[in-house]
Amino acid sequence: MADAYLDIGGAGEAGLLTDMPYGEAAPNAWTNGQNVRMIESQVIAFPGHQRAAVNPNLDIITSLSGVTNPTAHYWAHTGMAGAQAKAYAFDGTTFTDISPTPALSSAQDDLFIADVLNQNLVLTNGVDDPYFWPLNLGSTLTPLPGWTPGDKCSSLRAFKGFLIALDMTQGGLRFPYRVKWSDEAAPGGLPVSWDPLDPTVLAGEQDLGDTSSFLQNGLPLRDTFIIYSEKETIGMQLVGGDNTWRFYTISRQSGLLAKRAVTTLRGIQVAVTDGDVVQTNGQTVETIIDRKMRRWMFSQIDQDRFGLTFVSVNSKFNEVWVCFPGQGSDYCNLALVWNWRTGVWGVRDLPEGCLDAANGLDIVGLQTLTWGTNPFSWDNWFQVWDERGYDSTQDVLLLGGQSTGDGAPIFRTEVGALYDGSPKVSRVEKLGLRVGGEFRVTVHEVWPRALGQPFQVQVGSQEAPNGPVSWKTTQTFDPEQDRKITCRVSGRYPCVAFQSFDDVEWALAGFQLKYSRDGNR
Repeated sequence: MADAYLDIGGAGEAGLLTDMPYGEAAPNAWTNGQNVRMIESQVIAFPGHQRAAVNPNLDIITSLSGVTNPTAHYWAHTGMAGAQAKAYAFDGTTFTDISPTPALSSAQDDLFIADVLNQNLVLTNGVDDPYFWPLNLGSTLTPLPGWTPGDKCSSLRAFKGFLIALDMTQGGLRFPYRVKWSDEAAPGGLPVSWDPLDPTVLAGEQDLGDTSSFLQNGLPLRDTFIIYSEKETIGMQLVGGDNTWRFYTISRQSGLLAKRAVTTLRGIQVAVTDGDVVQTNGQTVETIIDRKMRRWMFSQIDQDRFGLTFVSVNSKFNEVWVCFPGQGSDYCNLALVWNWRTGVWGVRDLPEGCLDAANGLDIVGLQTLTWGTNPFSWDNWFQVWDERGYDSTQDVLLLGGQSTGDGAPIFRTEVGALYDGSPKVSRVEKLGLRVGGEFRVTVHEVWPRALGQPFQVQVGSQEAPNGPVSWKTTQTFDPEQDRKITCRVSGRYPCVAFQSFDDVEWALAGFQLKYSRDGNR
């Protein structure tokens, strides 16, 4: 029969839709993927990460913060040296031990939450007393002023000049529904009182009696501090007067899966709940992953280590990274990547031992792509050129890792194509293409519209819409030289995949299939 063509464009516009039946998703939606980003209507092989710094004193990084004072920027981090928790600050050259005296008593799974108030880093983990660090290499972690020694909190956040502590332990007793807030800090300083009985200050505490689950964490969102329990979302607003704060319920069905599984960006917060990934504007809560990647994510996440899940922003690419431990992993080894402008999802592998990420200035100046090393034709390059090797004014996404013998690494993302010096697998699949109705078809050619270095094109077929795939041919395609690959693959539902296994970079805008109908059902 006569040849026909199926053209699929906008390869990055629909993203990964693993939860949809193969034949029901939009033609440009992808069935499966690994290490692929959706950007500028294209699918690209996710860029790599390199070791920006290695702390020889630690075995693993457990928390990471990029912090700045008027004269310096630091990557502050906690980690484990054997069984001992430690804290360090890195200034681009030297790792300075800022651990407190007496030493921290927490274990690796006692995860820190950190925040900044008036150029003071404050941090807590629910096991040690809360501490602050004044962003000065001559200082170490110091107990919070006015805090009752021996009291603990699972979360400590800054909001409107106050510090807000959640899930309190006081006098040896745990109060998991308790919110405790400090007096307002003077400009440039920290609060000096936490005494709820002192009528001359604004400090106080309140048990959220109608909350059915333990408090997890909180973050500011415009004029509201959003509190997350395991099952609820609560708003906290400063109203002044005798009550000081107003509390109200935002959702009784949406809480927080893990205490670091929430982030704030551009007027919304993104949170991982027990079974969903949602966004809230402080008034309503809505899913951003249902019918896209929700079932896939929660089938992958390890049921014993889900508490390690964390969420971070990669602002340069308008992304939220939802990082979680896959089945059998003791650290976060997978990231689902949501582009908040387009609403599409990609996916990425994380470094070994990753427990946290942070945005920080590139104080070591890792080299990004140059005129000589860029693999794309510069007429077709889809990012902004910058002759500098790094941007000293824009945050980059940093990832923590664990030692492979020389110390705990801090990785800088968006560097080259290698993942910590090793090649990566980048692959995207489209299964169950409906091109012949109920008739069998034969695919003769695939015409990728792509940029970059050589990658592979794989063609196969299915006999049932959600049945097993029989991959028939794999050929290398060079975007700089080739126009198509030729094949002869027959079946009811064609399948196509684009992949690379080396340190290469490529971008796919779309593809065209040339096929014929075989004439038999």
